[in-house]
Amino acid sequence: MTANGRLEDLLRTIAVTRAGDLRSLAVLELHLDEDEVTPVHSHDHDEAFHVLEGALVVHLADRSVLLRRGDGFTAPARLPHALAARPGGVRYLVASFTPSLAAYADFQRAVAVPGPASAAEDEDVVRAIAREAGIDVHGPPGPLPGSA
Repeated sequence: MTANGRLEDLLRTIAVTRAGDLRSLAVLELHLDEDEVTPVHSHDHDEAFHVLEGALVVHLADRSVLLRRGDGFTAPARLPHALAARPGGVRYLVASFTPSLAAYADFQRAVAVPGPASAAEDEDVVRAIAREAGIDVHGPPGPLPGSA
């Protein structure tokens, strides 16, 4: 795992890790509102985060990593994690390999915008989008890895 790395180093780490893979590299700029939390999820590929503004917490099973402006972190493949915005929200870059660029972007949009109380059909839709992007959703926003 890389903490406090430069964006170029994070992208290089992912590229070297997955150099033999024919998946597409997705790099998205995203925003989470204050106290917004993504579902607990994992990927078959590394995922890198780089904070542009605000602060982001990456919750892992054994610890939480606070990232501020300019900080970066790479979550290793298959490690369940969730992201939470700190007060004031966060704007960040996320980079990862994915079998479907469109599905990866759809998943990020689906989990980045809070809707009304989570309905079962909404969770099913998010899980279907996630599967297409090579992402496993382990649970809805709320319970964080290691808090069970």
